[in-house]
Amino acid sequence: TWHDYKLKWDPDDYGGVEMIHVPAEHIWLPDIVLFNNADGNYEVTLMTKATVYYSGEIVWKPPALYKSTCEIDVEYFPFDEQSCLMKFGSWTYDGYEVSETSLFFLTGDHAKLQKGCVEILIGLLHKLCSLLSLQ
Repeated sequence: TWHDYKLKWDPDDYGGVEMIHVPAEHIWLPDIVLFNNADGNYEVTLMTKATVYYSGEIVWKPPALYKSTCEIDVEYFPFDEQSCLMKFGSWTYDGYEVSETSLFFLTGDHAKLQKGCVEILIGLLHKLCSLLSLQ
């Protein structure tokens, strides 16, 4: 999720239309990638439509499959809990503009998102939000 001031409109001027769905390739998209990926793939392969709201808010949720690696400590198997750091970031913007880090916990054979959020650093301001969401 992000805001684009160029995509704002007054719903009263457009028959009450408050949102539209547009092909994602027709708008600016953040170039967020998984830096520590295991397969060398840094791009979203399926471009879906984004939802643009009259306020300029854009919501884009492309399907994604991320492959990463992490060291596994099985000292306390089968009661062990694994932590894997997945480093998301941008090729274009530096760490002061956009930076994401998410902590996943792997328990046994099942992977689950422990906290359900990503910490994002924009400028020097920290925000917590949904996984892979920009605000």
